[in-house]
Amino acid sequence: MGGRDGTAVQGVPGEVPALVVGPEVSSPLDPAARARVARELLGLVRGTTVLRLRDETTTAAIVVVACRLADVPIDSPAYAVLGEIEKAIAKAIPRRIKKSLYDVCREIAQANPDARDFRKRALASQARAAVVASGDISFVLQEMLEGALERVHGSVRADERATELLRFVLSPTYSELRGSLGLGGHER
Repeated sequence: MGGRDGTAVQGVPGEVPALVVGPEVSSPLDPAARARVARELLGLVRGTTVLRLRDETTTAAIVVVACRLADVPIDSPAYAVLGEIEKAIAKAIPRRIKKSLYDVCREIAQANPDARDFRKRALASQARAAVVASGDISFVLQEMLEGALERVHGSVRADERATELLRFVLSPTYSELRGSLGLGGHER
């Protein structure tokens, strides 16, 4: 338990991953806490927790820095944050981890994916996990759109992420997932 936000749940990757939860998060978990826990667990499993906390440019720069540390050439723009990120990552990553980056970075460099699209897809997966676990699309939309619930209504139609999440919640897959996890059917 910890942190300044009493209701926050944050995944912390590492050899032994952890969840830091705010002091107001208690058992049994309410739908909002279930959503946050599911989102962070998926992020930990897939290694994407950082994507929710960093912008597109920083995300792309992290990939470039990882490739540099692994001595894998990669085409990239000259991001202004590269030096700062390289310094922080080089200091934080143990040598054995740097050695293990080569194969992954080589695949990334060969595929030359769009980091923005990858981030968008990963965040969409986290949102789907959150809504399946919580059954509360309004809460997930509110967090996704970073706004008060009153403002969400006007933003939903204009936001591709929100529209995609709504389609998912209205799909048979959503009901099947909730049912297979013993969470019941549609709960909006």
